[in-house]
Amino acid sequence: STKVTAESSAPQASVATKAETTSAESAPPKKFDYTCLFEIECRTILSNMDKLSKDKKECVPDDGVLFSAETGFDKGESVYDILKRVCDENGIQLETSYSPAFATRYIEGIGNLYEFDCGTASGWMYTVNGEYMNYGCSLCTVSDGDKIAIRYTCNMGNDLDLQ
Repeated sequence: STKVTAESSAPQASVATKAETTSAESAPPKKFDYTCLFEIECRTILSNMDKLSKDKKECVPDDGVLFSAETGFDKGESVYDILKRVCDENGIQLETSYSPAFATRYIEGIGNLYEFDCGTASGWMYTVNGEYMNYGCSLCTVSDGDKIAIRYTCNMGNDLDLQ
């Protein structure tokens, strides 16, 4: 990131000046190099509502889907980068922590649904093109056309089918 800052420090000044004279409404939306299908879902909770913490019931959408859409991203972005942007842009609560032992981000909660909210074996997992990855989401680089699913499990992933 130091390299990017050093290369972009001069242009940023001219961009900032230009941005001051351009209204936000007329600014074109950010264009991304690539797209992926991106979903955040907690469908397994729907059949495990009896295990769900009572104060969390209002956090579960009727269809179990918090977000599902084609999403743009740039080369080199990770699943975490896209997840963070999607949550920020759509007002979805996200809490993660950095795990130095694994040098990656750990998803603690999305949409106010946290690990252990629906039993001792519950929490968030993710797939890329239907495959569960065995490393953290901030280490997983996304490719054009990938299908990413961030999924809530109530039973260590045993209740999740490949979608």
